[in-house]
Amino acid sequence: MELYIHIPFCKKKCKYCDFLSWDCSIDKVDAYIRALIEDIKYSLSIQNSDSGKVVLKSIYIGGGTPGIIDASHIEHLLDAVRECSEITENAEITIEVNPCTVTEEKAVRYFNAGINRVSMGVQSFNDRELKLLGRAHSEQDVYNAYKILRSAGFKNINMDLIQGLPGQSTGDFVTSLDKMIALNPEHISAYELLIEPGTSFYNMYGPESGYEFDDDVQADIYAETVKRLKEAGYEQYEISNYSKTGYNSVHNSGYWIGEPYIGCGLGAVGYIGDRRITKLQTIEEYILNPLAYTTEIISPEEKKQEFIYLGMRMKRGISVKSYEEKFGEKFPEAYDKIFERYIPDYVIKENDRYYFTTDGFLVSNTILSEFV
Repeated sequence: MELYIHIPFCKKKCKYCDFLSWDCSIDKVDAYIRALIEDIKYSLSIQNSDSGKVVLKSIYIGGGTPGIIDASHIEHLLDAVRECSEITENAEITIEVNPCTVTEEKAVRYFNAGINRVSMGVQSFNDRELKLLGRAHSEQDVYNAYKILRSAGFKNINMDLIQGLPGQSTGDFVTSLDKMIALNPEHISAYELLIEPGTSFYNMYGPESGYEFDDDVQADIYAETVKRLKEAGYEQYEISNYSKTGYNSVHNSGYWIGEPYIGCGLGAVGYIGDRRITKLQTIEEYILNPLAYTTEIISPEEKKQEFIYLGMRMKRGISVKSYEEKFGEKFPEAYDKIFERYIPDYVIKENDRYYFTTDGFLVSNTILSEFV
């Protein structure tokens, strides 16, 4: 089992962000943490059985910006988790931080609390691009934060980059990527910019803005990312994720292969059995009733579709044998026919596995939409 804990507070809202987040200056942080601890204890306890407490192999503290709140809050949250669950000896415990929130005190306290992986939202090493994105940090903040985290003892650091910013050339992105590679983190996530409704960027660059992104530049950036990270010793194991040997994200991989997970916090989602559980999405309501949630029943057909479109995000793709063992039926002929139309340019079939080529990842959304 995996556990996700949501901290919704941020210094400010980035222009591209559509996550549930709130101003950290509001007088709700303490009340939220108390509600979140109640949520954690309840959500974990109901998974316990006569044979023992629920066993967690990964914990992910995400946001928002978890690194912006006091370290004591993070310690209390992890104490609550330990009280109500068994955490495996080699469990991956991750916290998200922004470069400008990292301090020596926080880094040491995170490490001493048992956190062993940090995911840092860098997004760019270009101050002009950071300003465009509405980020609260500078390029120099990244170097300072990275040094602090290493000094505190962290040996597993992920760094995020965003690809395809408005006006960004391939050279612009490669400069940031090369600077990230030079720091030598264990894991790099390079995500394509998504223009989501409700964000500032949607008004600036959405469908009705008239702005057009250059698909050729996007493709060049992606190809350069795969090439340069491979040369630097990073294995691409998912469409946007690259790691050194032994440093694949345990938590995120669990999502992609369909493992059960518990979600605690504002708007957090859990997935157990055939149920998708979503917590309340308004902070005032959540604080008053942190145990409330809505439930969606996932049909067998929806589970089969998720097996395909989540599994195909992985570089290794999906196994026909695994599908047949999981669902107790033959792999649908209709699925074979969809994949076969894209072989060999976009899809490879090797033994019983289907997986995307590099070019295939670029059009994966279009191909996978055929399965829904």
